[in-house]
Amino acid sequence: MSDLPRILHLGAFNTAGVPFDFVRMHRRFGFDARLVTLHRLALDFPEDVCLNVPLPTGRLARAWRRSKRDRKETRTPTAIEPTHLPVYSPANRLEALWFRWQDHQRAPTVERAVATLGLDDFDIIHLDGGLDLYRDARLVRRWKAMGKRIVTCYYGSDLRLRGIDPTIDRLADLHLTVEHDHTLRHPDIHYLFLPFDLDELPAPIPRPETDRPLRLI
Repeated sequence: MSDLPRILHLGAFNTAGVPFDFVRMHRRFGFDARLVTLHRLALDFPEDVCLNVPLPTGRLARAWRRSKRDRKETRTPTAIEPTHLPVYSPANRLEALWFRWQDHQRAPTVERAVATLGLDDFDIIHLDGGLDLYRDARLVRRWKAMGKRIVTCYYGSDLRLRGIDPTIDRLADLHLTVEHDHTLRHPDIHYLFLPFDLDELPAPIPRPETDRPLRLI
């Protein structure tokens, strides 16, 4: 049996396939790594374990998400400033109740996955997007009490608009990002490159017959 730590990735989505690319990278170097996501994207990115938790997609749900995004951009004009770090929290009591209801609804599915997949046995919990599978961070709080190492990893607009979950941010042992501007927003975050598989890249473009240097953009 390998002495390497076991790595569990958790995320709402396998966003652009990046979380699963991290898992494939870990596996290539001999780590036992898994990815568990809540929802499946319409785009056909490879999944490991998707819980297929229903995500409201009706007109009202889409309007609510759009208004929430617009509200953040309007009420927080500094969101585009590179040093601003939002803190994630429900916008009002109604939204807080909705989040509690979501946690209640998904709990049987999540806890079944924890039991059947042995998620309590992993050593490092890597939170893709910086969030728990529950809104109230109950898994992170439990695993931290069990001595697990907690890692957050942020992509895209995670820190620009949504921001950190204060409970998870406090409990995490390491904060990572693949975005340079996040290093200015968060006081204790570390940049790392996106993993990618060279075998999946197109064939090399022939070098032009010129002495001018080849410029990569």
